[in-house]
Amino acid sequence: MSLLTVEFSPAVADIFVVGKASFKKTFTFNFDDSPIDFTDSELFGYISEYYNVEKKLDLNVTVFSDPTLGKINLELTPEQTSVLNRPRYVYSVFARKNTDIIKIASGQVLVELS
Repeated sequence: MSLLTVEFSPAVADIFVVGKASFKKTFTFNFDDSPIDFTDSELFGYISEYYNVEKKLDLNVTVFSDPTLGKINLELTPEQTSVLNRPRYVYSVFARKNTDIIKIASGQVLVELS
């Protein structure tokens, strides 16, 4: 598992995925040196060929243990990574709290095709 700590404003980070293999990455979000509290937040994300086009694949986004620590996990199963048949995609991750939706992370998905 890899860990990435970022200042809150959405994070921009590339992720590396091996086709037909499981994937997991943990992000830590901070604002003013304090963790972002994801209590009562719905987290979701997706992978697409380009930004602002139809999604190709949902990302499994979960809060890592205690939501007050600002950590989330991005995960893909082998079945999900097997549909990634190009070497490069983009991803976006969002947090919804009440009626507010904010993009918290985005970047490229670099795929090692198998």
